[in-house]
Amino acid sequence: MRIALSSICLYSSLLLFGYCFGEAERTESSFNGFSGQVIARVEAQLESGTKIKVLKVNTVWKSNRAKQPEQLAEKSILIREQQTSSRNELQRAYLKGLRVGQNLQIEIKKGENDFWEVLELNAEQRRIAQGQLASQRRLHNEPKPETRALSHGRKTGMPAGNITEDKEIFIQMNRLKHENAELRNRVQKLETRLFKIENQIKERK
Repeated sequence: MRIALSSICLYSSLLLFGYCFGEAERTESSFNGFSGQVIARVEAQLESGTKIKVLKVNTVWKSNRAKQPEQLAEKSILIREQQTSSRNELQRAYLKGLRVGQNLQIEIKKGENDFWEVLELNAEQRRIAQGQLASQRRLHNEPKPETRALSHGRKTGMPAGNITEDKEIFIQMNRLKHENAELRNRVQKLETRLFKIENQIKERK
């Protein structure tokens, strides 16, 4: 009897999940081809992108193909930099520099995939992003404590370390980077599904 009840509960949960996800999928796909400028508020910074809540659809460009773009207002979406643009480094830096709770105007678009992307940064946004990149490069170029110690060892004739051990550490680091990239890709897909379901639940309230 318990097994039967458990099976019924599991089946019902799967049906509910499938219904919600299917509805969310249709809702999300209705904005395919969107191209315009929105006023939004930053809700979260995630591994897979920046979550924003669209407060208002400010402008729709001529290239827009979404049939009812104004319905994007009051919806939460996940945006990221363009993956095929030569300007994606600036876009990524700008998005990462946004603070939770911050309001902004930003041009976005949505293709046939699950992701919203930055369409174009304005002059002020590019200036901010360039400043953030410059700061990151300065920090990256500063010698780390272990580098300074290694340099000091070379100057004083002290042993710099075991070359075999260093090579093994380098191999392990590359392996971890590869595993981390795979995990980030999985998290990105799961977060996208979650946002679709959250939006559907909000619409039904």
